[in-house]
Amino acid sequence: EKAKAGDVINYSMIYKNTANVVLKDISFADEMLKGAGVDIQWDWSATISHGEPNSLAPGESVTGKAAYKITQADIDNGKITNRIFAYASDSDGNHLVPAAGEVTTQVAQTSKITVKKSVDKASLNNPKEGAVLTYTFSIANDGGTTLRDINLVDSLSGHGLSEIKMNYPDISHELKPGSTMTASATYTLTAADIKAGRVINSVYVTAKDPSRREVMSEKSEVTTKIIVPVTPTQTPTKTPTPVPTISQVRYSTQTVTSPKTGDNTAGIVFAVIVLAISPVLFTVLIKKYQSIGKTR
Repeated sequence: EKAKAGDVINYSMIYKNTANVVLKDISFADEMLKGAGVDIQWDWSATISHGEPNSLAPGESVTGKAAYKITQADIDNGKITNRIFAYASDSDGNHLVPAAGEVTTQVAQTSKITVKKSVDKASLNNPKEGAVLTYTFSIANDGGTTLRDINLVDSLSGHGLSEIKMNYPDISHELKPGSTMTASATYTLTAADIKAGRVINSVYVTAKDPSRREVMSEKSEVTTKIIVPVTPTQTPTKTPTPVPTISQVRYSTQTVTSPKTGDNTAGIVFAVIVLAISPVLFTVLIKKYQSIGKTR
């Protein structure tokens, strides 16, 4: 498992008197632990019988323990070096050369960065040539190290995309593990975009880890669909041909005298009324009427 800020390292120290004289006024100095506010717990119980605390007879030893929480700076550094010094005097009060002990703990580093791009849907309400799309980028530090020099690379840059505005979390322009930041840019639609019905581009982000190695995200392809509203075509309304009703028929006042009956006015009126309903029927009736007239 990779180390992360807040993980604990448990230190154990042993200080042994390898001299042939009693050591007195023993003290220790550990700048790293002191700076972290950590006190070393020394166990002098094995030396109490000698009557003096902070003293060791030849061959005796004292042990100490401390718990240290890893910091983000430790992870970014890749290792934790802890150095301790022991001071003592001989029975005559002469200061001895300090003894020193050092231990280095390697901290595995993982660096990872990701980016997601989205378009403001409101900017797609009126998609036409010259319309402006607003893009938002979300950048996340998914690794364990602090990242710097963050740079977005968009394939639309130089092809209608505005300058990308980076919104860093703070003035350090750093991105801590587990943190996110945003960026934004605009793009002006072209006639070619409208014709194609979409805007396709790819984006990725680069950064530098604490060792100045480049960290690069995977490329993400983004497709923005351009849907232009279609204005419905209005079909011209045809004016219907008026159909005459019976009330609209003009009756003939001309009297037609039949050679056989002497009066055929009623037959003419009837024929005109039928004509208003069906011209075809009128023809049939007229022919029938004429046939009847001939038989009479």
